[in-house]
Amino acid sequence: MASGKQTVDAPTTKLFLMDPDQLTIIGLDTPHKAGDHPLYDERIALPVNPESVQNVVFYGIKQAIIATQDGDKSVVVDGRQRVRWARAANDALRKRGAELLRVPVRFQRGEAGDLLGVLVSCNENRQNDDLMVKIEKAARMLNMGKVEKEIAVAFCVQPQTVRNWMLIYGTIPEVKEAIRLGKLTPSVGIRLGRESQEKQTLLLGDLLKAQKEGINPTVVAVDAAKRGLKEEYRVANAKDAKPPTGEAVEPPEAFIVPPGKRLLRAILKAYDADEAPATSIDPQVINAIKWMLGDLGNTAFPGLKKTLNSFNKKP
Repeated sequence: MASGKQTVDAPTTKLFLMDPDQLTIIGLDTPHKAGDHPLYDERIALPVNPESVQNVVFYGIKQAIIATQDGDKSVVVDGRQRVRWARAANDALRKRGAELLRVPVRFQRGEAGDLLGVLVSCNENRQNDDLMVKIEKAARMLNMGKVEKEIAVAFCVQPQTVRNWMLIYGTIPEVKEAIRLGKLTPSVGIRLGRESQEKQTLLLGDLLKAQKEGINPTVVAVDAAKRGLKEEYRVANAKDAKPPTGEAVEPPEAFIVPPGKRLLRAILKAYDADEAPATSIDPQVINAIKWMLGDLGNTAFPGLKKTLNSFNKKP
């Protein structure tokens, strides 16, 4: 963006650049408990997010802390988490021998009730981006030359999260819209992002239908695998495909169709743990899935042929 004159014709305000350790957080730096002080905030018990600390190391604190002077103490009204992140960031910078961070602080006077109102207002009057907006922004950063690690730091997430977001970004528009409207979960969107657009279209219809009917997505996955056999697995219908029980039969790789091995493993895990709805799956279907994954070796089991034929029937 173009640079130019930095001053503008507007009133100014005074900010102090302070060592975060000079600021006092009620209940964290003092013995107060809930109800003891109007500026006590239960969120001081939240864990310090390492991704947020990394963000502060890289960007610093850009949003000013609001504090009030109470005797010789500078008490935080708004910005407790930012102060905690800055303290943790300084711990890391101190070990490196790097320059320590200071946080911008704006002081505000007021009665206890008014300051409590500021605390509440600053916490509540915020609108976070929804997931799809975050994904669009992450994609813009990627297109502007930023790498996954840089994007992850900006969003306070792990690089793997950014990679998952990009899988969702690469899905067909209908999948993105379904996620935006809450009709599909992001985890399902990630799985769909690993498939071709044609397979995404096929699975999307099943998943949306299941959502309306209250069916677990893992059950939809099994049904999708069954239908996938029609195009990707022909042994069940072949006239000469009648292996007797005990005869070696190699499970073809083509059998492993969307949603893939990991989801089939999840189905088996849920079945073994006696978790619904996996417990409603026919045991022969479970055996067939195990055979598909190679868990039963390359030996046919009683009822394999019948089970495979049932897979190839119209749902």
